[in-house]
Amino acid sequence: GFAPDGSLLACYCVKGRWHLGKLDKGQQRMRRVEGVAPFTSFRSFSISGKWAAFKAASPLQPPSIVRLNLKSEKVHILHSSSEHSLEPDSISVPQLITFPTGDTVKDSLYSSQSFHANSFSSSPGKNQDTEVGFAWYYPPTNKDFRAPEYELPPMLVSMHGGPTSSAEAIFDIEVQYWTSRGFAYLDMNYRGSTGFGRAYWEKLNHQWGVADVEDCVNAARYCVVIGKADSSRLAIHGRSAGGYTTLAALTQAPMLFKAGASFYGISDLELLARDTHKFEAGYLEWLVGPYPKDTWVYRDRSPIHHVDRLRTPIIFFQGTDDPVVPPNQAEIMVSTLKRKGLPVAYVTFEGEGHGFVQADNIQRALDLELYFYAEVFNFLLPKPYRGVEIHNLQAFKASKAWQAPVQDDCMGPGADCGECRTGQDCFVPQTWCK
Repeated sequence: GFAPDGSLLACYCVKGRWHLGKLDKGQQRMRRVEGVAPFTSFRSFSISGKWAAFKAASPLQPPSIVRLNLKSEKVHILHSSSEHSLEPDSISVPQLITFPTGDTVKDSLYSSQSFHANSFSSSPGKNQDTEVGFAWYYPPTNKDFRAPEYELPPMLVSMHGGPTSSAEAIFDIEVQYWTSRGFAYLDMNYRGSTGFGRAYWEKLNHQWGVADVEDCVNAARYCVVIGKADSSRLAIHGRSAGGYTTLAALTQAPMLFKAGASFYGISDLELLARDTHKFEAGYLEWLVGPYPKDTWVYRDRSPIHHVDRLRTPIIFFQGTDDPVVPPNQAEIMVSTLKRKGLPVAYVTFEGEGHGFVQADNIQRALDLELYFYAEVFNFLLPKPYRGVEIHNLQAFKASKAWQAPVQDDCMGPGADCGECRTGQDCFVPQTWCK
């Protein structure tokens, strides 16, 4: 917006971090407003007289209403959206992870070398021919606890919605919920996310269900290679469009992630194309292709048509009044997982739509997701949780099918190679194991 003196205030983004700039009258170059330097996100500007007011946030500061003195360029927080009680040394601060992806690690979804360090450049992005993706890595942080030096943390990979929105480097109490409990948290900005340039954003054109899946798989593997995550305790979750990528990743790379959580995730792209609302009419055509001309593409990329590939315990969260993703989409996948003997849980919230808004339901969903991972990964919770029924869990554990095959990067599905240490049938072509 324009200030009374004719100067222009504008936001700009560099590798996922937002900055506030000011173009003074008569100048040709914008300068950064240093007084707001701690903030990494800016929204909803309003300018009046010598003041500018806006919403801002940082890795240590929740979204807040902030006032800026246009003359002194000093800021004052008027109101914060969250009065949390976390001390600074208990807050996990995000680190930008740049990882190789796309043609750089071609065929990575099923490559038997996927976990080997030589699959990845030590300095991804420095070579102009290297295609890269981005993510925010939040290390587990709790000033009262410290893991043994030899132990790598479990990691939860998070897929944002949109799907062309972004994960920002700001304080999020839900992220801190996980990091304070010993999880690393990888907040993905896969190709197609906003904030990394137009060329990066356009990489999702007709590639939804392909580029985003490749990126979450390669990012998870990269974190394993550089020693930031335990390969045997990788989980993935997402909401809405992020839930779609979660389910797509679990069907396309069925042995990488050991657990997953889908929050009202899209599993049928055809149904979405037929029933999408007017505001996003044409959006799917850009993301996937024209419908019904490319019906086969929509079906091929819909997780609901590939449930036979699932090998991973999953918990589903669903609102009963969801007009975008009807409950029957989740219920079809739940029934299939039950039939396959895989651990599965299904949680519905009465009256909730496409996104949970009731505080008790939001808290309950967080606690149940943690409970699910605790049961699958076999760790104890610090306090009793009112859990949820997990079908097939005990039989699954008794069969030792939850253990990783001999090759940690064993993917699925395929013929029996007879190499699993469980002594059971494997779903990997023999040529993928050595």
